[in-house]
Amino acid sequence: MQINELLNSEMLHDLIKNGYQVMFLPHAMFMKDLNLFNVPQYVEIPLTKNFQDILIESDVLITDFSSNSFEMAKMNKPTICYIPDREDVQKNYSTQYHIDKLYDYANISVCNSI
Repeated sequence: MQINELLNSEMLHDLIKNGYQVMFLPHAMFMKDLNLFNVPQYVEIPLTKNFQDILIESDVLITDFSSNSFEMAKMNKPTICYIPDREDVQKNYSTQYHIDKLYDYANISVCNSI
């Protein structure tokens, strides 16, 4: 599971060591499967916090592909769209997801590896 790789990556751990707070908040439809994620103790899961407040307080958003990236762009905050299976997403959901359109926004970057 690529999300677990990201959550447990040295890069994310380095952010924590440098004083950043990292929160992990999966989409509501995945909350019932939260136990499948290997979330390190240093990553907060803000279950009781209002999501809009989280976006306002955040300096950067890492997402798999979410409309929240556009909200962050509107606030002139950077977003990293981490889409490890980008080709599959585009092939299977080409009518719903237009990943290449993300490049039209100055504050949004797309990557498929950590």
